[in-house]
Amino acid sequence: MIRPASAFTTILLLALAALLAFSPLDTWLDATMPRIVLLQMPAWILFGWLVGRKRGNILVHLDPRGLGALAFAILTVIFWMIPRSIDTIGYSTRADQLLHASLFIAGFALASGFPRLPFVAKAALCIMGTSHVFALGVFYTKHTALLCGSFSLLQQQELGHWLLRLTPFILVLALVGAFRALARAAEQERQTARP
Repeated sequence: MIRPASAFTTILLLALAALLAFSPLDTWLDATMPRIVLLQMPAWILFGWLVGRKRGNILVHLDPRGLGALAFAILTVIFWMIPRSIDTIGYSTRADQLLHASLFIAGFALASGFPRLPFVAKAALCIMGTSHVFALGVFYTKHTALLCGSFSLLQQQELGHWLLRLTPFILVLALVGAFRALARAAEQERQTARP
């Protein structure tokens, strides 16, 4: 049974997502490469994650271990991190809307599947994500050729610098999440061990 408060929260989140997709704010976000990667992409994943936390149980029967959701989310993010994909957002409204929809679905799927993943898979995802951000930061900072024709070399290097600055914070968040997951697992083992 769907609770009214939960339904209201879901409707509110979807309304905010629609506002972001069709408001002048979307045009502002699409104007530079750093805004697309650092603001717009995380925002759509977060919207999907928050809605998925409320409705993600509908995927449990389709993906009981959460591995399909994980694979879909990883492939979607990797696709949109390819310079050519980012480039199309600068001149194609259709590509921009596809970015919104696919990252929203990726966040939704991740919210459903991530909690059911074994600890090793969660740790691997955090390590891979952190190293991916660092590698992209180095690549965009050091690469002297323009990768995206819709944006400037200065924006490309600015994005690289921001990714490098964010890497330590992402690592700290990943470590905190790992320790919390370990603490929860230890607590569950203690409770099952009690007579």
